[in-house]
Amino acid sequence: MLILSRRQGERIVVPEYQLTVTVLDISRGRVRVGISAPSNVIVHRAEIIERDRSDHRPDDRLPLGRTEIGKGHDSYRGTSNLE
Repeated sequence: MLILSRRQGERIVVPEYQLTVTVLDISRGRVRVGISAPSNVIVHRAEIIERDRSDHRPDDRLPLGRTEIGKGHDSYRGTSNLE
């Protein structure tokens, strides 16, 4: 796991996926991030993936494929709007 420190307004870029994560706000122990990604990249919150996995039979479980990254409302298909 790569651990990075960022301040409000700073970004993290994952060029392989054309993904940019921007720290939007830090307050009261919470960090708000914005994620910019191409439309073919699906972004999920980790707890949504875990919930969906527990709701399915073992043979129906959702795969963690190359397009499932880890954050969004329930799910998010990326758009490049934070650049």
